[in-house]
Amino acid sequence: MTEKDCLELGLGAEELFHSTGLTANLVPTLRQLAAPNPGTLALIHGPSYAGDGAGKLRALADGYAAMMT
Repeated sequence: MTEKDCLELGLGAEELFHSTGLTANLVPTLRQLAAPNPGTLALIHGPSYAGDGAGKLRALADGYAAMMT
């Protein structure tokens, strides 16, 4: 479990590897996942994140939206 920011690494990995399906459903889905205000996020690679999970999901949605423009 970590409270360190994971967002920059995640978006940076996407810019490098292009492994996420940047579809029209991605940003709305991330925003829906943020709606219940989760405090913990289980990450695929690395420790789970504890903190403002909803804020991280919204920021991730914003980051992916910027990549799609």
